[in-house]
Amino acid sequence: MAINVKPIPGLDPEINALRRRTADFINAEILPNEEILWQTRLGNDLTDGDREAGRQQSIELRETIKAKVNGAGLWAPHLPKECGGMGLDFLALAYMYEILAYAVGAATLFGIAAPNSGNASILVKYGTEEQKRKWLLQHIEGEMESGFSMTERDHAGSDLRSIETEAVRDGDEWVIDGYKWFTSNGIGANLFIVMCRANDPSGALGVPARRPRRPVALPLSLQANPHVGQRN
Repeated sequence: MAINVKPIPGLDPEINALRRRTADFINAEILPNEEILWQTRLGNDLTDGDREAGRQQSIELRETIKAKVNGAGLWAPHLPKECGGMGLDFLALAYMYEILAYAVGAATLFGIAAPNSGNASILVKYGTEEQKRKWLLQHIEGEMESGFSMTERDHAGSDLRSIETEAVRDGDEWVIDGYKWFTSNGIGANLFIVMCRANDPSGALGVPARRPRRPVALPLSLQANPHVGQRN
């Protein structure tokens, strides 16, 4: 069933127009194709060949719709315009997300699926220029998957004071030592944002040597660090 969106009285006309544009796109491109888009979750009685063919069809259609989203100027609404996003403020985002929630998987197709969306925001706000060149653009273009490592075996991880995983400065590099119990999107990730405490006796982080620990987020490339996830 198509989503029915009417203007909200008193709301900024531009936000009402954005809600309408988003709903029109979902009605035209996503809802009629939901069975194909997500058919990898269905069809338990299919053969392996049929299942693989369906998976490939789903992937191709998702990429086609992502390109259309981008062409419609609706891609990555949470990111600044200079980074290829829409640059929406909090209120506009909230109303757009309300519409997107109507369709299964719409967040993925609009470039706002977690943890990729949050990790891209972290890179925009805190990443070095080198990190942005290396990872941010690929994130924005949907060519890279990322994971978020926060939860630990004995702690939820949402309380930064309880984090025990530590990153220690070793020359020009950081060595991360800890045990993460769960990593969002860890299987398909090319990049991890790891929540940990930084220990830098040199004070390069701006932390006095007598208080060398604080929680930070560090991008970590699997390709450059193939030992990630293993414990000796």
